[in-house]
Amino acid sequence: MKRNTNVLSELKPINKDCLTRLPIKDWPEAERPREKLLHRGADRLSDAELLAIFLRTGLPGRSAVDLARDALVQAGGLRALLNLPQAEICQLKGVGEAK
Repeated sequence: MKRNTNVLSELKPINKDCLTRLPIKDWPEAERPREKLLHRGADRLSDAELLAIFLRTGLPGRSAVDLARDALVQAGGLRALLNLPQAEICQLKGVGEAK
């Protein structure tokens, strides 16, 4: 029997604060926003996880979920973020015209 060498998949319980320090690709598959969306549906994701899917990538030391949380806090929530003018959205850390 082949043993799974991915140590991250063997962590239980999962410390989500530690996960955000890792690139999302290194998270256990069940914790990755895109995989959660595909397997559990959008209603099972937080606003930050949904926004992270659109952001696609983070910055060094900051996952897309971290950037999404920061953007939501700065804007005052998802509805407020969606109502911001494009120029203000582009000023958020990790977001630019390409995103």
